[in-house]
Amino acid sequence: MPGKNDDRTPQEWRDVLAGFDYPEDVKRTKGLRARRRAKAGHREETRRQTAEWVREQRRRDPIRPAGAAIILVLILALGAGARWVWPGLLGESHDQGSRATATAPPSPGRQARG
Repeated sequence: MPGKNDDRTPQEWRDVLAGFDYPEDVKRTKGLRARRRAKAGHREETRRQTAEWVREQRRRDPIRPAGAAIILVLILALGAGARWVWPGLLGESHDQGSRATATAPPSPGRQARG
């Protein structure tokens, strides 16, 4: 499934890559291979810093997905328990035999046969 970035032209990609800002020491590096190595090192350092920042943010996060799932299960269990302990909560009663049921009188044709 192609992403939305796949529709860019080569010139647009050149503009995106040219817009990436490298430190001056990377820009001043002599030689193509040395400059590539310096750029790769800078990108790796940027990735490492970003990963460290994300790790720090996750440490600060007060709840993890597993904790949220446990809380959700507890809330659902409390609801089910309340429904079991207090069935009249929604207007239903314990005594199912006291419900009024309508019975139809037997049809006249049935009485004649018997």
